[in-house]
Amino acid sequence: MDKQKSWSHQLQPMSRFFVEVKFSGGDKPRLSITAVDGPRSNGDCSGSCGQCSGELLEFSRPSRAPFTDDDRKKLYDVWGQWHLNDMRAGCEHQRELATRPEISEPCVVCGYKYGHAWLYEALPNDVLEWLHGLPTSGGNPWSREYEPDGRIEL
Repeated sequence: MDKQKSWSHQLQPMSRFFVEVKFSGGDKPRLSITAVDGPRSNGDCSGSCGQCSGELLEFSRPSRAPFTDDDRKKLYDVWGQWHLNDMRAGCEHQRELATRPEISEPCVVCGYKYGHAWLYEALPNDVLEWLHGLPTSGGNPWSREYEPDGRIEL
């Protein structure tokens, strides 16, 4: 996959739940993922919006074909691990730890002091290819033509 080229995809893994995946290519490619639950034509929504990845794990809401429950789980995991990969507060060694390091203690491996800069973590090609290959919703969920059943009228 060409990491110099930017792209944006609108996904709809569940009825009335839209996810926007933005990839900004370049020397340090960046991934940003946001969502809206129940968008309304006036720009409001009937549910959560922004960083609401937990909605993907509400399996009482059925997946919208061709998405599967496994796709939703993987999207949740990718979102949690790679969203804003260019804004890491800790170094790679500190991220390997399950708990947040002491702010006053530098990394024992490289000496980096937690939170003193935004660090970059490169995105794996397989993650980008998987995200880029997901089926798109084909429209803007806030458009006036949006139908409550998840269809976009063109």
